[in-house]
Amino acid sequence: MKKQTQPHDVLSQSPRPAPGQTPCLSAATTGEKIVLSASRRTDLVSCYPQYLIERLEQYPPENVHTLVLWTKNPTPLLHETRLRQTLLRYAQLFIH
Repeated sequence: MKKQTQPHDVLSQSPRPAPGQTPCLSAATTGEKIVLSASRRTDLVSCYPQYLIERLEQYPPENVHTLVLWTKNPTPLLHETRLRQTLLRYAQLFIH
């Protein structure tokens, strides 16, 4: 029986960006857009909206195919003006 590969094994084998580059910028040099998923473990939308905004600034919308947000409480999407403005920059937004 073949051993199943764990997700972290796949990630450790993926190409790494050059020092000082974010994965998004590395993808931009190859012409590929990324799917950015944040975050199943920690509800960034509900608990840390300012942190989410700061991190999204490192991923320009032109380099992101789809932004996926995981949340149990989407209320900050309605009330946090800066978060809402940041998210509106992305062409495809999926809220789960």
